[in-house]
Amino acid sequence: MNRIIRGSNLPHITVHGLRHTYAILAAQGEMSVKQLQAQLGHSKVEITLDVYTSITDEQRKETASQYTSFVNF
Repeated sequence: MNRIIRGSNLPHITVHGLRHTYAILAAQGEMSVKQLQAQLGHSKVEITLDVYTSITDEQRKETASQYTSFVNF
């Protein structure tokens, strides 16, 4: 992987970085947390949630409208 990265204009990313990116994209793509947990091989879902998921700026913006829809405002 390092050889390929050196030969291109790609930024350096570790294997763990690719795993993290996969997890975030899968979560954003609405893969269930339990499916993602199984994909990553975690024994506890808390590990998946704490380490491999995060909220994007776009998701932060959507939070208010999602809540408004939920409470029928």
